[in-house]
Amino acid sequence: MFITFEGVEGAGKSTQIQALAVRIKKHGPNVPLVVTREPGDGPFGPQIRSIVLEGPSSGEMDSRTELLLMLADRCQHVNRVIVPCLQQNGIVLCDRFMDSTIAYQGYGRELPLDTVTLADRFARGDLLPDKTFLIDIDPVIGLGRQTNRNRMEAESINFHTRVRSGFLAIAAAAQERVVILDGTHTVTELNDEIWNHFQSLIT
Repeated sequence: MFITFEGVEGAGKSTQIQALAVRIKKHGPNVPLVVTREPGDGPFGPQIRSIVLEGPSSGEMDSRTELLLMLADRCQHVNRVIVPCLQQNGIVLCDRFMDSTIAYQGYGRELPLDTVTLADRFARGDLLPDKTFLIDIDPVIGLGRQTNRNRMEAESINFHTRVRSGFLAIAAAAQERVVILDGTHTVTELNDEIWNHFQSLIT
């Protein structure tokens, strides 16, 4: 089972992934469990993450370069981390995946959506998440939760608003896969909602 978590900066994805992993280990099926993220996991991941998030400012890095770096990371990540776990009938929980590419580089950077979509498909092959949890929140609130901002978080509020719009458009077009959760709910409330959805997937 491949489950992804999406949302704007400060939505609480990382917190919810860790909480779900704990509950799976205690009460879920006894199968391999991998908790991972994009960009930054798998071969070359840390280097690519450093370049994309801590590297040149947006004005210095071409948006197409950013896209291709993200997809290079995804290709390695899929083939060396995600698929091997799935082949062992395991569970993969991933912080960001293909929807972030569409939302950030497509809607946020305003690159052509058909080009971004095609390039993403090339990088990930036929792999699709079984379920995606989109933690939706106003970008102003999300960014207000951030203390030290990386290159992406430092973008304008207009950029982050476009990203949020992108996520919501993706969710509207993929309602069976994407579950929208209210990011203003408490950590516990969100964790319970996600756990209930997860249980419905394994029963």
